[in-house]
Amino acid sequence: MQTFREATRRPFGYLLVDLKAATPEHLRLRSDVLGGGEDDAEAEDEDVDSTGSESNTMEFGEEDVGSESDLMACRACGLVFAHARGLEIHQERDCGDEPSAKRCRTEDDGVEGTYGYELECYLEDLPATVCCADELPDEVSNRPRSFVVNTDDCDGKGIHWVAFHFPREGPVEFFDSFGRAPEKYRSRFRDVLVANGPRYKFSRVRVQPEDGDSCGLYCIHFVKYRHKNFTLEDIVNELTARDPKTIESELKNIYQ
Repeated sequence: MQTFREATRRPFGYLLVDLKAATPEHLRLRSDVLGGGEDDAEAEDEDVDSTGSESNTMEFGEEDVGSESDLMACRACGLVFAHARGLEIHQERDCGDEPSAKRCRTEDDGVEGTYGYELECYLEDLPATVCCADELPDEVSNRPRSFVVNTDDCDGKGIHWVAFHFPREGPVEFFDSFGRAPEKYRSRFRDVLVANGPRYKFSRVRVQPEDGDSCGLYCIHFVKYRHKNFTLEDIVNELTARDPKTIESELKNIYQ
């Protein structure tokens, strides 16, 4: 509470209080801002439209939740902001972690045979960042920009790699080699996409073999080709055009 009281005295945003329960605004505040409306988020998922190729092997999801969902809360103190820029300034100046509190990523951060430092070396020439789940920023204003994100926090051992792409124009994108929706890993992943969209899209197609161990390499491939102006659909089509094990072996030869 002390952190909350200190944060609310700083003039970088507004604390929003909805006095009427069970209103659309109240439900949206819980589900999209504070992450407390899991039932509401599941109901919204039913509205996801299928776009792109309609074959048996290809399916893409796209969602538009409206610009009003740009409201977001500081995860550290709970302060709610009406504008993403206000939240960004607040986190940088007042509510960010002390540098000593952040754990540097090392070889121990690897998962499925791919370490964070290995992924970074393939993205040095691109506007892309490799980070943990709790390091993914809430708002991305400098675009195009990509993130290869481990689904674990920085104090964990690492679980799985996914990718986010924020194009200069158009819906933001989420890529997972298992073909899962962003909220299957963390509700905050969807919140970030909505806050920076509000339209976003992702592929429901699994491109990695069942026994594959190269999720990070698939993310690197996605990011590199997105910055070559290949679309999400183009990349998924290419990764599913042949035997998955053959493609995974080729990725290992290229990036390892």
